[in-house]
Parts: sequence; C-alpha cells; structure tokens
Amino acid sequence: ITNHTSLRGYPIQPKLSRWFCKWLPLVCSILLFANEPNWQAITSLINPTDVIFINDSMVYASTNGGILSLNINKRALDEIGFEQGLKPLDFASIYSDDDGWLWLGGNEPHGGLQVLDMQSREIQKITHLDFINKITRIIRYENKAFAIGHSDISDGLLEFSIENGQVYY
Repeated sequence: ITNHTSLRGYPIQPKLSRWFCKWLPLVCSILLFANEPNWQAITSLINPTDVIFINDSMVYASTNGGILSLNINKRALDEIGFEQGLKPLDFASIYSDDDGWLWLGGNEPHGGLQVLDMQSREIQKITHLDFINKITRIIRYENKAFAIGHSDISDGLLEFSIENGQVYY
C-alpha cells in the first residue's frame, strides 16, 4: 500500500482521489455553464405552442422543437423538423391555408417565418425579420398574409405578399 499525500503533505485516500479526478471535470463544467443564457436554445417536441385541425383527419401542432402531425384516420404521429429542412425549430404559431401551405411563426429569439408546402415539401424562409422576437398569430387572405409580431419594444402587424407561389415581406 502506497501513501498518497497532497501538496501540503496531508494523506489522501486512494479511492477518494480517484473519485475526485473522475468527477471533477463534470462538476466544474456544470458549475461553469450553470448561468449560461443559451440553455433556452434547447428544443423539445414536448411543449406545444399552437394547434390546428385540417379536414377532420389531420392535426398539426407547433412546438418548441418542430412540428407534430397527427393523422387521425391512420393513427400516425410524425414529426417535421431538421430532416425536412426546418431551421430553427422553435415555433410560436402555426396556420394552414387553402393551398396546403403550413405557415410557421418563429418563437423567441428567432421571430422569422417559414412556409412549408405540404405537397412538394419545399420550405420558404423569411429570416430577415431581425426586429421581431416572435410571431404569435398568422392568417392569409387572398394574396396577402398577416402576422402579429412581437419585439422587446413593441408589437405590430406584419404584411406578407404572395406572388407566383412565393412569399415576400
């Protein structure tokens, strides 16, 4: 049995020193990042933020981690996320129009708009809305779409135009 001593000459138990060396990096990293403000960026499909019903057979829910789709007739639950091209995944609102487009309003801190064509699976992204933190309500009327946008300073109505299958701000 060898004696282990600390820098000050006090004896250290071998099991304690092994445990300390093994767990010290984890404990230090937890303490170091405990106050990190970016923890809120972790996304999850558990928290729904909005829900829509389509044709009595489909339900779509926007979440903090993407979109959930439920086909009631087939009893199938699917997620729409990174693999389908959505980014970021944190949504505050969802709206479906008569053309089969899902309009997805971004949640804090990314208040952009993503429009998903459900037939072609193409996504249009309007991400230059730097002045908006989140979009909480979307509605479409003819060749216009309107959304309620929120920022740190004020709230407002956003107007989007639709021309030749493209959405413009």
